[in-house]
Amino acid sequence: MKIGVLTQPAVDDTLAEAIAAAGGDPVSVTPDTLSAVDAVVTVGEAQLLALATESRSVPILPIDAAPGVQTVDRTDATAALERLVTGEFETQPVPLLEATVGERTVCALRDVMLVTTEPARISEYAIDSHGERVAAFRADGVVVATPAGSHGYARAAGGSVLAPGEQVSVVPVSPFAIDMDQWVLPMAGLSLSVVRDEAEVELLADTRREMVVPPGTTVSIAPNGTLPVAVVTESRPALTASSAR
Repeated sequence: MKIGVLTQPAVDDTLAEAIAAAGGDPVSVTPDTLSAVDAVVTVGEAQLLALATESRSVPILPIDAAPGVQTVDRTDATAALERLVTGEFETQPVPLLEATVGERTVCALRDVMLVTTEPARISEYAIDSHGERVAAFRADGVVVATPAGSHGYARAAGGSVLAPGEQVSVVPVSPFAIDMDQWVLPMAGLSLSVVRDEAEVELLADTRREMVVPPGTTVSIAPNGTLPVAVVTESRPALTASSAR
C-alpha cells in the first residue's frame, strides 16, 4: 500500500520508516500529487489544512491535529500507521464548506471569517439563512465554523462546539452589544454581508487571507463535499480535546 508523506512542511524520517516497517511503501507527495498514493498522513494542523482543498478521495490519517477531527497523538503514530498500511481503518467524512463572493469561491475545513483589517475597528454585518434575515450587528467581525472548526476561534468567541454534521456555528467577533446571540444554523442557504464598513473588511478561510469584501457584497456559504479522514483504534474522538503540539 502506497502511503503519502507530505514534503511540506517538512517532517522527520520516522514516519516513512514506520510505514516501511509495517510493509507499506512510503511516497513523498505534495497536496497536488495525491493521486499517486492509496492514503496520506498529515502531521500537525498546517498539513491537514493544506489538504482540505485538494484531497476528496484519498483517506487522510491526521497526526497531532487540532480538536474537531479524529486525530492520532504522535506517541501512537507507529501503531496507527501499521493499521493504516494493513487497511484496519474506517473512513469518516468530515464536512467542508465553501464561501463564494462574486465569481470567486474558497474552501475551508475549519471556518471562514469576515473581520476588519485594523484591530478593534467595528463594522456592521448581517446574517441571512435561506433568504431570511437572522441578525444584523456591529462587531469586529463574524466567524462561521464547521463542526471541525467549532473548537477553535468560534468557541473562544463564545460559540457552541458542534457534533459532526452539516450545521455551522455563527459567532460575532467582539460585538458592540454585550448581550449578542450566537447561532447554530444549516450550512446550506447561509449568507453573510458587510452592511457598512468603518474599516476595510477581509474574508479569511482557515486563517488564509483571501480577499477584501466591499460593503453590500454577499458572501454565500454552502457545503463543499467532505474530507475523508482515516480513523484507527488510536484515533482520538473529534469532540475530545487533543494534545496536539
